[in-house]
Amino acid sequence: MFLLCFLQGVSVPDTCGHNVIGKPNMFDLINDEGCTDSLIRWLMEHLDLVGAIALGFAIPQIFGMLLAYYFLRKVKEFITISSNE
Repeated sequence: MFLLCFLQGVSVPDTCGHNVIGKPNMFDLINDEGCTDSLIRWLMEHLDLVGAIALGFAIPQIFGMLLAYYFLRKVKEFITISSNE
Protein backbone atom coordinates (compact mmCIF):
# COMPACT_ATOMS: atom_id res chain seq x y z
CA MET A 1 0.00 0.00 0.00
CA PHE A 2 2.75 2.44 0.98
CA LEU A 3 4.80 1.59 -2.07
CA LEU A 4 1.78 2.07 -4.35
CA CYS A 5 1.07 5.49 -2.84
CA PHE A 6 4.71 6.44 -3.12
CA LEU A 7 4.86 5.46 -6.79
CA GLN A 8 1.70 7.44 -7.59
CA GLY A 9 3.09 10.57 -5.92
CA VAL A 10 0.52 10.64 -3.12
CA SER A 11 1.57 12.30 0.11
CA VAL A 12 1.74 9.62 2.82
CA PRO A 13 2.31 10.39 6.51
CA ASP A 14 5.54 9.18 8.11
CA THR A 15 3.53 6.98 10.49
CA CYS A 16 1.97 5.01 7.62
CA GLY A 17 2.76 1.37 8.28
CA HIS A 18 4.45 2.11 11.61
CA ASN A 19 5.27 -1.22 13.36
CA VAL A 20 3.70 -3.16 10.45
CA ILE A 21 6.02 -2.77 7.47
CA GLY A 22 8.65 -5.49 7.44
CA LYS A 23 6.63 -7.94 9.54
CA PRO A 24 5.05 -10.57 7.27
CA ASN A 25 2.53 -11.72 9.89
CA MET A 26 1.06 -8.19 10.18
CA PHE A 27 -0.22 -7.80 6.60
CA ASP A 28 -3.75 -8.65 7.71
CA LEU A 29 -3.83 -5.37 9.65
CA ILE A 30 -3.22 -3.20 6.57
CA ASN A 31 -6.42 -1.77 5.08
CA ASP A 32 -6.05 -1.70 1.32
CA GLU A 33 -9.73 -1.69 0.36
CA GLY A 34 -10.81 1.90 0.96
CA CYS A 35 -13.65 3.43 2.92
CA THR A 36 -16.11 3.91 0.05
CA ASP A 37 -15.90 0.32 -1.12
CA SER A 38 -16.29 -0.94 2.45
CA LEU A 39 -19.33 1.27 3.05
CA ILE A 40 -21.04 0.18 -0.17
CA ARG A 41 -20.36 -3.48 0.61
CA TRP A 42 -21.74 -3.06 4.15
CA LEU A 43 -24.87 -1.32 2.84
CA MET A 44 -25.47 -4.11 0.33
CA GLU A 45 -25.02 -6.77 3.01
CA HIS A 46 -27.41 -4.98 5.40
CA LEU A 47 -29.95 -3.74 2.87
CA ASP A 48 -32.91 -4.95 4.96
CA LEU A 49 -31.69 -2.97 7.97
CA VAL A 50 -31.07 0.14 5.87
CA GLY A 51 -34.57 -0.16 4.37
CA ALA A 52 -36.18 -0.59 7.78
CA ILE A 53 -34.40 2.48 9.13
CA ALA A 54 -35.41 4.49 6.04
CA LEU A 55 -39.05 3.46 6.50
CA GLY A 56 -38.79 4.25 10.19
CA PHE A 57 -37.87 7.82 9.28
CA ALA A 58 -40.15 8.16 6.23
CA ILE A 59 -43.45 7.03 7.74
CA PRO A 60 -43.53 9.63 10.55
CA GLN A 61 -42.43 12.31 8.06
CA ILE A 62 -45.30 11.46 5.71
CA PHE A 63 -47.75 11.35 8.62
CA GLY A 64 -46.50 14.76 9.76
CA MET A 65 -46.96 16.25 6.28
CA LEU A 66 -50.52 14.93 6.08
CA LEU A 67 -51.30 16.22 9.56
CA ALA A 68 -49.86 19.66 8.70
CA TYR A 69 -51.98 19.74 5.53
CA TYR A 70 -55.09 18.83 7.55
CA PHE A 71 -54.38 21.56 10.11
CA LEU A 72 -53.74 24.11 7.35
CA ARG A 73 -57.11 23.33 5.78
CA LYS A 74 -58.82 23.69 9.17
CA VAL A 75 -57.13 27.05 9.77
CA LYS A 76 -58.21 28.30 6.33
CA GLU A 77 -61.73 27.05 7.02
CA PHE A 78 -61.75 28.84 10.39
CA ILE A 79 -60.49 32.08 8.78
CA THR A 80 -63.17 31.85 6.09
CA ILE A 81 -65.91 31.31 8.69
CA SER A 82 -64.53 34.09 10.90
CA SER A 83 -64.36 36.63 8.08
CA ASN A 84 -67.98 35.93 7.00
CA GLU A 85 -69.36 36.82 10.44
